Amino acid sequence: MLIPHDEKSICVDPLFAAIFRCSEELPSGAIGTALLNLIRTLKEKNMVTKLKTQTLAARSYELITSWREYAPEASLADRTLAQFEVEKLAPGEIQQRIDTAKAVYLGLIVDRDRANTTLRKTLVMVANAIRATAAYGPDSAFYRSLGFVVDSERKRPARTRVVAPVDPPAANAA
Repeated sequence: MLIPHDEKSICVDPLFAAIFRCSEELPSGAIGTALLNLIRTLKEKNMVTKLKTQTLAARSYELITSWREYAPEASLADRTLAQFEVEKLAPGEIQQRIDTAKAVYLGLIVDRDRANTTLRKTLVMVANAIRATAAYGPDSAFYRSLGFVVDSERKRPARTRVVAPVDPPAANAA
Protein backbone atom coordinates (compact mmCIF):
# COMPACT_ATOMS: atom_id res chain seq x y z
CA MET A 1 0.00 0.00 0.00
CA LEU A 2 1.36 3.40 -0.94
CA ILE A 3 0.50 6.29 1.36
CA PRO A 4 0.66 9.78 -0.20
CA HIS A 5 3.07 12.02 1.63
CA ASP A 6 3.73 15.46 0.17
CA GLU A 7 5.11 14.94 -3.35
CA LYS A 8 6.21 11.35 -2.71
CA SER A 9 4.56 8.14 -1.59
CA ILE A 10 5.86 6.01 1.22
CA CYS A 11 6.01 2.23 0.73
CA VAL A 12 4.40 0.49 3.69
CA ASP A 13 3.21 -2.69 1.98
CA PRO A 14 5.11 -5.65 3.51
CA LEU A 15 4.99 -7.44 0.16
CA PHE A 16 6.53 -4.42 -1.56
CA ALA A 17 9.19 -4.24 1.13
CA ALA A 18 9.97 -7.91 0.64
CA ILE A 19 10.40 -7.59 -3.11
CA PHE A 20 12.51 -4.45 -3.14
CA ARG A 21 13.82 -4.63 0.44
CA CYS A 22 13.13 -0.99 0.89
CA SER A 23 11.06 1.33 2.98
CA GLU A 24 12.35 4.56 1.51
CA GLU A 25 10.18 7.16 -0.11
CA LEU A 26 9.20 6.60 -3.71
CA PRO A 27 7.91 9.10 -6.24
CA SER A 28 4.15 9.26 -6.33
CA GLY A 29 2.05 8.95 -9.42
CA ALA A 30 2.65 6.52 -12.25
CA ILE A 31 5.64 4.68 -10.74
CA GLY A 32 3.86 3.94 -7.50
CA THR A 33 0.73 2.76 -9.25
CA ALA A 34 2.68 0.70 -11.80
CA LEU A 35 4.78 -0.97 -9.12
CA LEU A 36 1.75 -1.65 -6.95
CA ASN A 37 -0.08 -3.20 -9.92
CA LEU A 38 2.98 -5.29 -10.75
CA ILE A 39 3.17 -6.49 -7.15
CA ARG A 40 -0.52 -7.41 -7.12
CA THR A 41 -0.10 -9.28 -10.40
CA LEU A 42 2.89 -11.16 -9.06
CA LYS A 43 1.06 -11.93 -5.81
CA GLU A 44 -1.95 -13.30 -7.69
CA LYS A 45 0.30 -15.50 -9.81
CA ASN A 46 2.28 -16.55 -6.73
CA MET A 47 5.40 -15.22 -8.42
CA VAL A 48 6.65 -13.06 -5.56
CA THR A 49 8.81 -15.68 -3.92
CA LYS A 50 8.73 -18.44 -6.54
CA LEU A 51 10.28 -17.03 -9.69
CA LYS A 52 11.39 -19.89 -11.89
CA THR A 53 14.54 -19.52 -13.94
CA GLN A 54 12.56 -19.59 -17.20
CA THR A 55 10.24 -16.77 -16.09
CA LEU A 56 12.91 -14.78 -14.27
CA ALA A 57 14.34 -13.37 -17.49
CA ALA A 58 10.89 -12.37 -18.76
CA ARG A 59 9.94 -10.79 -15.44
CA SER A 60 13.16 -8.84 -15.17
CA TYR A 61 12.72 -7.62 -18.75
CA GLU A 62 9.19 -6.46 -17.90
CA LEU A 63 10.49 -4.68 -14.81
CA ILE A 64 13.23 -2.93 -16.79
CA THR A 65 10.74 -1.85 -19.46
CA SER A 66 8.32 -0.47 -16.86
CA TRP A 67 11.10 1.16 -14.87
CA ARG A 68 12.51 2.80 -18.00
CA GLU A 69 9.05 4.02 -19.04
CA TYR A 70 7.70 5.32 -15.75
CA ALA A 71 10.66 6.30 -13.58
CA PRO A 72 14.07 6.02 -15.23
CA GLU A 73 15.63 8.33 -12.65
CA ALA A 74 14.21 6.49 -9.60
CA SER A 75 16.45 4.52 -7.31
CA LEU A 76 14.76 1.36 -6.02
CA ALA A 77 16.25 -1.02 -3.47
CA ASP A 78 19.42 1.09 -3.49
CA ARG A 79 19.81 0.48 -7.23
CA THR A 80 19.49 2.64 -10.27
CA LEU A 81 18.02 1.32 -13.49
CA ALA A 82 21.50 0.98 -14.98
CA GLN A 83 22.73 -1.00 -11.97
CA PHE A 84 19.73 -3.34 -12.19
CA GLU A 85 20.35 -3.87 -15.91
CA VAL A 86 23.95 -4.87 -15.13
CA GLU A 87 22.75 -7.24 -12.38
CA LYS A 88 20.29 -8.79 -14.84
CA LEU A 89 23.22 -9.84 -17.03
CA ALA A 90 25.00 -11.74 -14.23
CA PRO A 91 22.97 -15.01 -14.42
CA GLY A 92 23.56 -15.23 -18.19
CA GLU A 93 27.29 -14.68 -17.77
CA ILE A 94 27.47 -17.30 -15.03
CA GLN A 95 25.45 -19.76 -17.16
CA GLN A 96 27.90 -19.15 -19.99
CA ARG A 97 30.78 -19.95 -17.62
CA ILE A 98 28.96 -23.13 -16.53
CA ASP A 99 28.49 -24.18 -20.18
CA THR A 100 32.17 -23.52 -20.87
CA ALA A 101 33.15 -25.52 -17.78
CA LYS A 102 30.93 -28.42 -18.94
CA ALA A 103 32.61 -28.40 -22.35
CA VAL A 104 36.05 -28.36 -20.73
CA TYR A 105 34.94 -31.16 -18.37
CA LEU A 106 33.75 -33.33 -21.27
CA GLY A 107 37.02 -32.69 -23.10
CA LEU A 108 38.98 -33.66 -20.00
CA ILE A 109 37.04 -36.93 -19.76
CA VAL A 110 38.14 -37.79 -23.30
CA ASP A 111 41.73 -36.88 -22.41
CA ARG A 112 41.55 -39.02 -19.26
CA ASP A 113 40.19 -42.01 -21.20
CA ARG A 114 43.01 -41.71 -23.76
CA ALA A 115 45.58 -41.47 -20.96
CA ASN A 116 44.06 -44.57 -19.30
CA THR A 117 44.30 -46.51 -22.56
CA THR A 118 47.93 -45.46 -22.99
CA LEU A 119 48.73 -46.35 -19.37
CA ARG A 120 47.02 -49.75 -19.74
CA LYS A 121 49.14 -50.54 -22.80
CA THR A 122 52.27 -49.36 -20.99
CA LEU A 123 51.51 -51.55 -17.96
CA VAL A 124 51.10 -54.60 -20.18
CA MET A 125 54.41 -53.80 -21.92
CA VAL A 126 56.18 -53.41 -18.57
CA ALA A 127 54.70 -56.66 -17.28
CA ASN A 128 55.80 -58.44 -20.45
CA ALA A 129 59.29 -56.91 -20.05
CA ILE A 130 59.46 -58.27 -16.48
CA ARG A 131 58.44 -61.72 -17.73
CA ALA A 132 61.07 -61.54 -20.47
CA THR A 133 63.91 -60.37 -18.20
CA ALA A 134 66.14 -63.26 -17.08
CA ALA A 135 66.69 -61.73 -13.62
CA TYR A 136 62.95 -61.67 -12.86
CA GLY A 137 60.96 -63.86 -15.22
CA PRO A 138 57.36 -65.08 -15.10
CA ASP A 139 57.88 -66.84 -11.76
CA SER A 140 59.33 -63.93 -9.76
CA ALA A 141 58.10 -62.09 -6.66
CA PHE A 142 58.33 -58.84 -8.63
CA TYR A 143 55.93 -60.18 -11.26
CA ARG A 144 53.57 -61.47 -8.55
CA SER A 145 53.65 -58.13 -6.66
CA LEU A 146 52.13 -56.51 -9.73
CA GLY A 147 49.05 -58.69 -9.33
CA PHE A 148 49.87 -61.29 -11.96
CA VAL A 149 49.71 -65.05 -11.39
CA VAL A 150 53.19 -66.56 -11.47
CA ASP A 151 53.84 -69.74 -13.43
CA SER A 152 54.30 -71.91 -10.34
CA GLU A 153 50.82 -70.99 -9.09
CA ARG A 154 49.07 -71.36 -12.41
CA LYS A 155 46.55 -74.17 -12.47
CA ARG A 156 46.51 -76.28 -15.52
CA PRO A 157 43.10 -76.72 -17.03
CA ALA A 158 41.53 -80.12 -16.44
CA ARG A 159 41.00 -82.27 -19.47
CA THR A 160 37.45 -82.53 -20.56
CA ARG A 161 36.20 -85.72 -22.00
CA VAL A 162 34.87 -85.49 -25.47
CA VAL A 163 31.68 -87.49 -25.75
CA ALA A 164 30.84 -88.75 -29.18
CA PRO A 165 27.40 -87.67 -30.30
CA VAL A 166 24.84 -90.46 -30.29
CA ASP A 167 22.80 -90.84 -33.45
CA PRO A 168 19.09 -90.85 -32.76
CA PRO A 169 17.32 -94.13 -33.67
CA ALA A 170 15.93 -94.13 -37.18
CA ALA A 171 12.20 -93.83 -37.35
CA ASN A 172 10.21 -96.43 -39.28
CA ALA A 173 9.87 -95.15 -42.78
CA ALA A 174 6.82 -97.04 -43.85
